[in-house]
Amino acid sequence: SPITVHGLGQLGSAEAQAEYLCHFRADSIVRDLERIRAVQSPDRPFAILGQSYGGFCLLTYLSLFPEGVAQGLFTGGLPPMTRSVEDVYRGTYRVVLEKNRQYFRRYPMDVQRVNAIHRLLQQQEVPLPRGGRLSSRRFQSLGLALGSKTGFESLHYLLEKAFTEGPDHLSLEFLVGVENMADFDTNPIYAILHESIYMESTRKSDKASNWAAERVLHEAEFSAYFDVSRALNGEADTEPVFFTGEMVYPFMFDAADGFPYLKPLREAAHLLAKKNDWGVLYDPEVLAGRAASVPTAAAVYYDDMYVVRDFSLEVADLTDTKVLITNEY
Repeated sequence: SPITVHGLGQLGSAEAQAEYLCHFRADSIVRDLERIRAVQSPDRPFAILGQSYGGFCLLTYLSLFPEGVAQGLFTGGLPPMTRSVEDVYRGTYRVVLEKNRQYFRRYPMDVQRVNAIHRLLQQQEVPLPRGGRLSSRRFQSLGLALGSKTGFESLHYLLEKAFTEGPDHLSLEFLVGVENMADFDTNPIYAILHESIYMESTRKSDKASNWAAERVLHEAEFSAYFDVSRALNGEADTEPVFFTGEMVYPFMFDAADGFPYLKPLREAAHLLAKKNDWGVLYDPEVLAGRAASVPTAAAVYYDDMYVVRDFSLEVADLTDTKVLITNEY
């Protein structure tokens, strides 16, 4: 059954919601698939293509049940298994910074548009059509699109519509577009389990994610680029306030600044952020041993904003995966 806010609400407590959600990570997905294979194809292992998070699942499959895989193909999805969750976000923030620079070089007129939107959001309440209000942080989260093939254009065309009804008013078309570009509220599993995909109790890092993306955002290397106060003093007329990327933050579960439909999951989200007993997703010994005979190949995207290229190449070296580095597809 799909994960919905309403469905999770039927479970009752936040503790019950968090416990249930723990069964939807890659290890559970792979165990379910292996049960199916054992019944449907017991003598024939699967050839598996893993796109994006599907690649994370494929590497988990190779770690837990290498005998169930005949060959593995990764497209943009070799997971950063050698890195802590903090390192993952430091790497992705660096790519996000470069994507922002590229975007504002392509559309320099959007520097002032973005600046003006932030100023307006700080000065007045801007209600969204489906409820809640548009905050600066929610506006910044539109940067998720910058990693897609047409994301620059989609964001630019949306910003063009912001002030079509006047300089002190955000248009309805713009506000509807903002809601449609970020659908965390209609896909809650994406938001609430996002950081957990990097978590293992055996990793050399904090055993709980503790909202890693939020913590890394405030590190000295990154914080100034996303500081909305720059827009208020006019500095961003030439130096824009940057958009964030594929990160999930605590504010998203706050009805005031985030996604109102996620508010009922706020307590469960905090429980998952504090969870420190995640299971194992990847087994280096198995990958170097029993899984080593399984042929694997990967398309690694050179400018990938979602899965950092260099981290993927580290894993390719460890698993003897053949690599094609490309920006196609």
